[in-house]
Amino acid sequence: MKADVLVVGHNLDDVVQSILMNFTNADLEKLTRLGPHEKVQPGFIPRLLPLRLIPEKESFLFALLNGLPTSLNLCPYALSTRGKFREIIDDLEEINPGTRHSIVQSYDTIKPLLLTLFPPAKLKSCRVCGEPSIGEICKSCSLVRRLRET
Repeated sequence: MKADVLVVGHNLDDVVQSILMNFTNADLEKLTRLGPHEKVQPGFIPRLLPLRLIPEKESFLFALLNGLPTSLNLCPYALSTRGKFREIIDDLEEINPGTRHSIVQSYDTIKPLLLTLFPPAKLKSCRVCGEPSIGEICKSCSLVRRLRET
């Protein structure tokens, strides 16, 4: 990808769901890798998360009021684990307004400690495409290879 920066549309609800899902799965290493990242490893494109602290309802309302395309369709993940976490977080927010922001603030506070336990992996170049990879072959090339074999 020929880009200097990748702007991602994840909102507050998305971020909180990811934090809690990783925490409840005891996947602290994956929790540590959630953005934003202060330092970007060589070969990676920095990701910006401008909506990280904006609730989903606010961004939807902004789009609606400004005539931007919106969808009222049910999210395909609404019935999945992520959807269940969405419901739990909505319930917590109703009982204790500000819960979403508090969860992100807590995560931001503990992330430096998590980074001491799980520092970023040393990356190599994929021997197929040259992109950064933990292994000899990156996940994308590995997936393409498996698809070709089937």
